[in-house]
Amino acid sequence: MKSTWYELTDAAIVSDMGQRLRQVRLTASLTQQNLAELTGLHRTTIRDIELGKPVNVLSLLAVFRGLGLLEALDTALPHPLRHPVSGSRKALRQRVKQTKKT
Repeated sequence: MKSTWYELTDAAIVSDMGQRLRQVRLTASLTQQNLAELTGLHRTTIRDIELGKPVNVLSLLAVFRGLGLLEALDTALPHPLRHPVSGSRKALRQRVKQTKKT
């Protein structure tokens, strides 16, 4: 992909993700039906993901799991308690409670 993610529309990002997931599936020598059976999803859901159609997050996670890609989530979503560069722990922000004025 030549553009940065921020230059793309949401629809273009979803389409690109679908194409990438399709390539991973094909590299693993899996048919859509094979992946559907691995994930418990319907084959048309796999097709829809690969075509860049909107799907729910649980279906997308099932495909990530079926393709062995869950570790990619660590890169995309680093644990909030660790700073990505220094690795130091940081306290979680606490919700501020409003006090009632009387």
